[in-house]
Amino acid sequence: MFDDIEWRIQPPTGSAVPLTATEYKFLSLLVAAPGEAVSRQDISVTLTGRDWDPYSRSIDSLVRRLRIKVEERSGCALPVQAVHGVGYAFVGPVVTSAVEDSAD
Repeated sequence: MFDDIEWRIQPPTGSAVPLTATEYKFLSLLVAAPGEAVSRQDISVTLTGRDWDPYSRSIDSLVRRLRIKVEERSGCALPVQAVHGVGYAFVGPVVTSAVEDSAD
C-alpha cells in the first residue's frame, strides 16, 4: 500500500518503508494512474522540472535504489514494473488515505 500521508510503502507483510521526497513524488505520479505506464518524460518533469534526457540513467537508478530499499526493509518486491519503451507503472493495489466527501 502506498501511504500518501505518512510517505511510506506498507507491504502486506513486513515493515513499512519510509520514503524520501523524491521517492514519494515518483510513486505519487505512478499511483495516480495505477496499472498504466507513466512516461519517462512525465517522470523527469515531475522530479526535476526538466525534459527527459535519453542518455540519463537517473530515473532507472532511482527505481533500482528504491527496489533494493523496499526489498531489504520489508522482504517484499516493489510493485513497480518497467514498461519497455515508455517508463514505469505501479502494479500493486492502491489504497488512498484521502478522506472522501460523503455529501450526495
